[in-house]
Amino acid sequence: MRTKLLILISIITIAFGAFDKRGTTGASWLKVDVGRASGMGSSFVALADDATATFYNPGGLALLSKRVFFFNHIDWIADVSHEYLSAVIPAGAVGNFGFSVIALTMGSMLETKIDSLYTPQREDESTGLRFGASGMAVGFTFARYFTEKLSIGIGLKGIQERVWDMSASSFAIDVGFHFNTGFHNLRIGVAINNYGPEIAYTGGRLKRIEKDEKTGKEVPISYVSTPVPIPTTFRFGIATDLIYNENSRLTSCVDLVHYNDINETFNIGLEYLISKMFSIRAGYILNTDSEYRDQIHWMTGLSGGLGIKTSLMNGAEFAIDYSYRHHYYLLGSHRLSLSFAF
Repeated sequence: MRTKLLILISIITIAFGAFDKRGTTGASWLKVDVGRASGMGSSFVALADDATATFYNPGGLALLSKRVFFFNHIDWIADVSHEYLSAVIPAGAVGNFGFSVIALTMGSMLETKIDSLYTPQREDESTGLRFGASGMAVGFTFARYFTEKLSIGIGLKGIQERVWDMSASSFAIDVGFHFNTGFHNLRIGVAINNYGPEIAYTGGRLKRIEKDEKTGKEVPISYVSTPVPIPTTFRFGIATDLIYNENSRLTSCVDLVHYNDINETFNIGLEYLISKMFSIRAGYILNTDSEYRDQIHWMTGLSGGLGIKTSLMNGAEFAIDYSYRHHYYLLGSHRLSLSFAF
């Protein structure tokens, strides 16, 4: 029986790979989109007007004028759960500060023998040991306006993955720019996310006691894992309001996203806000390689979402958003987020 870990590795390779770059980065869960942008084809770098700016574009963090607490939960693929937590604290003329946490969990798995990995599992093929795998990233972001139209943000995050008793750690830098042209609220966003050193596993099962073939004595052996890059992402996008009046707003977003492990995508999204309370969203992620697009089916990348925002006492606001991302062969993933601003 394949373990959840092997399934996850296969999923990452299929979902994010192309040509010889498939599966060549570690910590690929850093690319899993969050928030209401998930329902807009993950096109958000030029909008970036909520607490998920800590994920998409640090420069957009300067747009927020209230303190915000945000939580996002994803029922991802193969019983994997993905959580994203962020907080934004405005500090007046100094700028805005943001904190974020990403947590990936998949529960415990049963160890099986190597020769039974691809055959139906029986009780005698299990060692009886259970192990887990997880990932976590903790980030700090700062942003401020440098002119009345241009804001710049920078973020630093620590990254760790764990499989059983082995771990891999690294750090990454995020840099983002947000510019409002002032022409029909046309906004431009540019961001580089997850730029940092390679990641490699150490400890645990990489250290073993083995018998020397010549002397027959047991000696300690340490294996060295091959370092791999983290998933660096470049985003460039524009956003504009097609309709804007007192009761409604229709915003369109288009992003060009370049990854260091797959080919580029065009992310297209729409958000229709009704009576400043209800939102309807739709989007699509278009892979630029037609051959790869045919392999994963054209429906992969479709997304949609709904949102409700309500005003509370003393200017506070509460919002709840739901998004769905379709993966066709791997079905889909559901995302639920909560936001409280005051």
